[in-house]
Amino acid sequence: MAIETTRFDVLKTPEDRFAYLEAAFEAGDPSLVAHALGDLARSIGITAVAKDLT
Repeated sequence: MAIETTRFDVLKTPEDRFAYLEAAFEAGDPSLVAHALGDLARSIGITAVAKDLT
């Protein structure tokens, strides 16, 4: 019997995204900031990020 799953995304709201990125910057580790930016891009969608930058 197959198990049904749903996508779980804790970075749904802009406030959640801001808090996550803020915590990464406060940690002071550049690799953590880079990882957080990647997480945010995947959360929003790479295409949406690219459109916002143009």
